[in-house]
Amino acid sequence: VKVTSPANGDVLYESPVNVNGTISDPSATITVNGIIPSISGNTFQVNLNLGEGANSITALAEDRYGQKASDHVDVTLITRGSIAGVVKDSLSKLPLPAANVSVTDSLNQSYSALTGADGKYQIPGIASGAFSGEVRKEGYRAHNFSGTMTPGRTIPIDADLTPILPLISGISTSEITTDSSLIEWST
Repeated sequence: VKVTSPANGDVLYESPVNVNGTISDPSATITVNGIIPSISGNTFQVNLNLGEGANSITALAEDRYGQKASDHVDVTLITRGSIAGVVKDSLSKLPLPAANVSVTDSLNQSYSALTGADGKYQIPGIASGAFSGEVRKEGYRAHNFSGTMTPGRTIPIDADLTPILPLISGISTSEITTDSSLIEWST
């Protein structure tokens, strides 16, 4: 028995995976990770659901005389990716620490992170497909973003946040002297 696809060490980006192989005796009983595959001549095929990360695929065969053979491949399933970037003040271009970056992925799972002192952040584990999110910091306008996650990728998303400047109105002066005056306003 021989697993021909996927190859040992392959990185896969979706599940289930189509496992193919060959057998020398088509009358042998064969299982792949405990599942009986379809057999056509000297080849077999089965779809296997894999979990995120490292996976082992083992084909076991036994002929009518009780002789056993096996083949084994290790693969890695990656169905998620990351976003990372830098958040800055749009006026000063200085990094903004403690900005909240949140994202919702295609499975409706939400993740968030705070920027570091250098304004940088990274959010791993985002499912492949469409995602959307926003960057927020008190005193700044929110920045919205969206995109499409590709498994195994880190998508850069930088944000320049615009400060919310106070609106000053109702300015009045009173008690004006040569040295001072009283200035009042409202925001």
